[in-house]
Amino acid sequence: MPDFQNALEAHRSGAFDEAQRGYHRVLQNHPQHADAIHLLGLIEFQHGRLSAAESLIRKALSIGESAIYYDNLGNVLTEKRHHDAAEAAYRRAIELDFHYASSHYNFGTLCLNTGRVDGAEEAFRRAIALQPGFIEAYHNLSFVLSTTGRHAEAEQTLQTAREFNPTCARTYRRLGRLKLLSKDYREAEVLFRRAIELEPNDAASLSGLAAALTGQGRIEEALVASTSALAIDPRHVDALINRGAALLMADQLDGAEVALRSALALEGNHSVAKFNLSVILLKRGRYEEGWELHEARNDLAQDCVSTRPFPIDFCEWQGESLLGKSLLVLGEQGCGDILQFCRYLPMLKELGAVRVTVVCPESLRRLIEKMDGVDSCMRPESMRDLPRHDFWCFISSLPLRFKTTLCSIPRKMPYLTTSMEALARWRARLPAGGFKVGLVWAGDPRQHMPDANLVDRRRSLHARDFEPLLKLPGVTFVSLQLGTTTRPQIEAIEPHLRPLDPMGEVADFADTAAIIECLDLVVTVDTSTAHLTGALNRPVWILSRFDGCWRWLIGRDDSPWYPSARLFRQERPGEWGDVIERVTNALAVEVAQFSPVLDQRHPSEDPAGGR
Repeated sequence: MPDFQNALEAHRSGAFDEAQRGYHRVLQNHPQHADAIHLLGLIEFQHGRLSAAESLIRKALSIGESAIYYDNLGNVLTEKRHHDAAEAAYRRAIELDFHYASSHYNFGTLCLNTGRVDGAEEAFRRAIALQPGFIEAYHNLSFVLSTTGRHAEAEQTLQTAREFNPTCARTYRRLGRLKLLSKDYREAEVLFRRAIELEPNDAASLSGLAAALTGQGRIEEALVASTSALAIDPRHVDALINRGAALLMADQLDGAEVALRSALALEGNHSVAKFNLSVILLKRGRYEEGWELHEARNDLAQDCVSTRPFPIDFCEWQGESLLGKSLLVLGEQGCGDILQFCRYLPMLKELGAVRVTVVCPESLRRLIEKMDGVDSCMRPESMRDLPRHDFWCFISSLPLRFKTTLCSIPRKMPYLTTSMEALARWRARLPAGGFKVGLVWAGDPRQHMPDANLVDRRRSLHARDFEPLLKLPGVTFVSLQLGTTTRPQIEAIEPHLRPLDPMGEVADFADTAAIIECLDLVVTVDTSTAHLTGALNRPVWILSRFDGCWRWLIGRDDSPWYPSARLFRQERPGEWGDVIERVTNALAVEVAQFSPVLDQRHPSEDPAGGR
């Protein structure tokens, strides 16, 4: 039938109007030509006219059943969100022709979109078995495997797809996304660049490249990539988020906020956009909106000290009355966060809680369990024996629950104390008299956590960077540095300048706290020691990276969280020399003004909290 063949060729070449006219000519002479009716329906579908498409395909089916007809009917119904009817169409297509791979694939996609992951995986595997070169089936199967945590299988699936078609840009892009999930930013960069070579104007690959570059700290390059992505598609949500992340790392807060708010205007519940925007708002002291958005951290794979390793079958506390109730508080993220926010624990008892249990690392237990309002502490590993409570709450959610603003930050100081026995032991261990300064030059590298490691590299110094400080006369320096890779850096300092290192005898934060109580000042990079010293209300000078942590706000050298703190900020990314020079000059002034006073009081009895 020449008219039908001509129309079909026009259809395949994308000349839809010509094809449509050809099919109508066929139907003038053969009104029951089911294929022509079905293909007219397919053209309507391709133009987004769903009701007309459904009507035509059903008409074709009334003339004769076909797996292809049912398959395309299922596609139309899926687009109309008539999921049950779509599933019935796909199942009928499979009954008519089990070996038609497209129906298995489309049914798998329907299952995936309706949350039936097991059904999706089975369907995609059948499609691949029937059609081994079915690239889209490999792509969707890899997505299913990735979302269920089987990243190695997902990667192998995509590698197989690449063997069938080594020039498919989408395969490289999807492999790049898997590498982003595993924080392998260098390999992700390679894959995204290959995808861009094959498909230069793909906004998704350029956006992925921006994320890979940001993960390596290559901010300028990341901004170029995200700008290119947005030039192609200004509404690309991931590109906006990745641009916001790069600008945030560059401390360009205005541009970062614009990008992230634009992303949320397009996809209002995107957790990454919410979390990154919360960091900007908290840095700016806009706590009311910031705390609320900061809850998005719970949807992300954060580097938590304690999350919920076992099911908790009682309710999260959202601010309900605690009168006569029990509350489980979960430590999270890092020890510094727990030390900063444990100030809220006594306030829970003031709200009427009869029992407050805190889950925290063993290294913090001795400190936390002594706090007013804390009935017991337990390690995350002990949660299998967790007694039932009325509510639970993450410790970093307490500022939100208490509606904390800059003006209402709890300022009762100190809120952590040390025992008299520990204090006496460490006073006897440390040199008597003179001006004593504790030093911390690095955080925990966490090599197994690339994102955390990137932040740590920006906040940390090498021990020898403190040498200008160590040369000041009249000061006894004491190392408070822990870490298997960072503590030994003390050996790089000239022997006559090395600080005293008592940390080999330190068991936990309670010991570190007792040492701090014996010192006149602590100089530290942004680590948990900064929070511990502030919580003890002892003088602490904090060396802050250029894109400082949100908790230190912006444009100020003091902290509303810790009255005893003073901030020394980097003025240029990665440049610590100027910071050390300023700290050295300031310490020289402190030493010149130092007048030793015999003080036998316990630090918690000192209303001024130290010097």
